[in-house]
Amino acid sequence: MLSSRNWLLTVAILLSAPVLSSCLSSCISSGPPGAGKQPAGRRVKNSRGATKEPRERVVTVPCSSPFCVRGRESLDSHQYQKAIQEFQSELSSNSRCGQAYLGIARAHAGRYENGKAIASAKKAIAVDPRLGQAYELLSRLYFDSQRYELSIESATKAIEIDPTLAEAYYYRASSAYFLDLLDSGPQKTDMLADLNQAIRLDPKMQKAYGARGIYLASQRRVEEAIDSFSQALRLGPDPDCYANRAAAYSYLNRYDEALDDLAQVSKLQPKNPLPYKTRAGINKQLEHFDRALEDYGKAIELAPGDHGTYCDRAELYMKMKRYPEAVQDYSKVIAATKYGDDVLRKRAAVYVEMGKLDEALADLDQAHKIDPESSNTLLARSKVLEKLGRHDRAERDRERASELSGESFKSGL
Repeated sequence: MLSSRNWLLTVAILLSAPVLSSCLSSCISSGPPGAGKQPAGRRVKNSRGATKEPRERVVTVPCSSPFCVRGRESLDSHQYQKAIQEFQSELSSNSRCGQAYLGIARAHAGRYENGKAIASAKKAIAVDPRLGQAYELLSRLYFDSQRYELSIESATKAIEIDPTLAEAYYYRASSAYFLDLLDSGPQKTDMLADLNQAIRLDPKMQKAYGARGIYLASQRRVEEAIDSFSQALRLGPDPDCYANRAAAYSYLNRYDEALDDLAQVSKLQPKNPLPYKTRAGINKQLEHFDRALEDYGKAIELAPGDHGTYCDRAELYMKMKRYPEAVQDYSKVIAATKYGDDVLRKRAAVYVEMGKLDEALADLDQAHKIDPESSNTLLARSKVLEKLGRHDRAERDRERASELSGESFKSGL
């Protein structure tokens, strides 16, 4: 399965789900690093738009040497060091055995030694350029290291050599998907066709169903996305698929089903704060405030350094008119972060509701020092100044806010 943080980010942003987008944003990192130009080696289409693939498949017969046989057996049992030793023994007597290099590459990949795995896969290709499985492995390794263009090139080469390599289609689609997130140009490959082909070749490839669901969700084909996530889950429980299906259900306002899926995520990953935080957002939307508070509390217990959860809970306290608790949560964030003019504005709003105008003004003055060009801070401060009877200073703030924003603001609270 693709990295959950990337897929969840995609669902939240592309579906623009009002509940989940804010809940997920602080739990996950930003998207992949910048995409470049369209790489060479992608599939070429003929005049009718059909993808051209080779007519003949290059069949690779497994090496039958005793060393390679034992090496493959060691790979199957995850004895990676033993596998490396067996394949190296083969190379000591036959330095032109591409499958021995490929076996070593797979062993290094199993040990998460991607650099060594890539080097060994390239050696396999150097001695046997028609070894499609080596290109397929490279596509996976490049994908894992977020080198998406190289992943696409390697997958395309693997497919040209052997169009039955299911994972090559999966990684080509997945890499193209992440490139397209940051590139507004033409779609780089037919992602849906590639994912469907991966599933046809390997109907038990759960990650392909999950990736297809993500792609369909990004195209607003949400019901189809839910069906694809459900197909993935029929193959076995998976927290990413449950979480993504929950996002899709939430987008369709099917909150009960979303909550059920989030409960499954919590069972599978009891130390993951994300389902609790997301469920809190849904319960807040449904005005189940006590349940939302309980979930925010659990999320904070699991990830006490996530300042976004404190802010989310403070907003809920504000909605419940529990102002002292809201101030307490905002204060924790302000104390922990160096720059936080937005949090200062939010705490100032709570102080206004409590009638503590001097405290509100102090927060807004501090926010203005952090960002003197913020029209939001100036406008908020002008309203507090009006309440304090400092009309001239309030007017100056409004005028400056108008200059910065291009909007006209009238006097009044």
